[in-house]
Amino acid sequence: MRTWFAMLCLVVALAGAVPAGDGDIYLMLVGERVLELQETTRLTSLKDGKVEGAWISPDGKFVAYVTDMAGKDGHTRRLCVTRSSGGNVTVLLSQFIKKDEDAAAEVWTPDISDWSQISWSPDSRLIAVPAVRKVIAEKDQTWPSVDRGIIVLTTGGLSRGAFSLPTDTNLMSSIIWNPGSTKFAFKTDGMTSGPVEQAKSVGKIMVCDILRGTCDQVKSQELGAAYPHSWSADGKSVRYNNTYISSDKAGGKRQQVWQFREMRADGSSDALIEEMPSPWFMSPDRRMRLISNPGLSIEDRETGSVTQVFKQFDGELRGWTPDSRMIVYYKSDVIKDQSGKRAERLRTCWLAVPGDEKWNHMCVALDVDADSGLSFSHDGMKMAYRSRGRITLAEMGWADMSTAEKADAGMPLTEEEEKGLLAKNAKQIGAGLSMYAADWDGGLPSADEFVQQLDPYAKNSNLFNRPGTTQLAFQYFPLGDMKNISNPAETVIGKFDVGYSWQVILYADGHVKVEPKQ
Repeated sequence: MRTWFAMLCLVVALAGAVPAGDGDIYLMLVGERVLELQETTRLTSLKDGKVEGAWISPDGKFVAYVTDMAGKDGHTRRLCVTRSSGGNVTVLLSQFIKKDEDAAAEVWTPDISDWSQISWSPDSRLIAVPAVRKVIAEKDQTWPSVDRGIIVLTTGGLSRGAFSLPTDTNLMSSIIWNPGSTKFAFKTDGMTSGPVEQAKSVGKIMVCDILRGTCDQVKSQELGAAYPHSWSADGKSVRYNNTYISSDKAGGKRQQVWQFREMRADGSSDALIEEMPSPWFMSPDRRMRLISNPGLSIEDRETGSVTQVFKQFDGELRGWTPDSRMIVYYKSDVIKDQSGKRAERLRTCWLAVPGDEKWNHMCVALDVDADSGLSFSHDGMKMAYRSRGRITLAEMGWADMSTAEKADAGMPLTEEEEKGLLAKNAKQIGAGLSMYAADWDGGLPSADEFVQQLDPYAKNSNLFNRPGTTQLAFQYFPLGDMKNISNPAETVIGKFDVGYSWQVILYADGHVKVEPKQ
């Protein structure tokens, strides 16, 4: 079912972003273009069972999700894929799990503890899924042990490989694909062998090759944190974030150090790219990062410039869109119906670009479940999320808006746009003055109450303001009575002067001119 957000009879009472009724919360300004939420599509229903996560493919054409359907004797877990436009559903994996049963099962099933790590290949043809299976390795083994791995499937459900994780380790990072969609890297965590009291945490970076069917360890590090970040453009090297505690030299204070490094996919070489500030909330292209300055700001790491996004931030950061263009955050907002008699506090999702103004923020989802597995297509124009246990897809698009619509939404106008809109508004004011004079035997509004007196005729009190603001900009020259004006075509009755080198002049006969200032 498709829902056009423009048709929703809802008002959002926001905690600091956009006040109720003040502009359209479903659009924003990105550079000189207007981005809007165009439509949403609900992809699942409650009858599909409990749904976990939503993973949209990079090209935005498919959405994967996991369902868990409870039954009388157990429950069925499925990994499903459907088109983002809705329609038929393909079940990639399915397993019936009997109630209170802990028997061995050689079938791979999605690992619900790692559902957030499901990952699409860049070409959107393959999907890598953390999975588990229970196996009995020895004859006298009473209870099955858990074998963890990653399976790779096509959108049609065909297997392209199953890769087991090292024994006694867990998947601890996102699965990062190379540009050619032939390899992927990830991190596992486990403990060193030996006495328990001497065991240390050890992290391993693994690289799996789809074509060769291999999964090799390329890095092992104790008491550190090395997480794959991306691949080089040629797909031959893995780039990763590395964290370690510096040694205490000459009585100096030990501190945490962050590095960005690159190593060959076979682990043969490893080089430092840079030591850096904390990588948390850095954009995917590493050019931008979020900082407290105070509130919340975006720092351009190449130029050092800082642009504020929030003077005070009380939301929940989610991260960046994949194209590094916008930040994603959640807010707790009160949603009311049109009458204002019913209200509910919901978790809303927003996008933002640099700039602490209402037109730099846009609401893209009114009701997002906690831990919803929010995901974006590569270009950031489609978003999949879970809402009230159902998968929903939101689609953004570039809007062609009239100057008046941009002004009504509170967006900045160019000088030419403002000039045209002021001239149009002046003509409407002139028409209102003419109707007022006809009703009042030639009489004209007073100087103090001209806005209120003209409102029934102009039918829009914003005509007198500077477009997009509440600032009164129309200067009215009271002339008393139209019958006393000898030359209306040359008599100025009002004007707009908003600080440019020109002004919009309204003459008593109703015609308008844009003239340079004297």
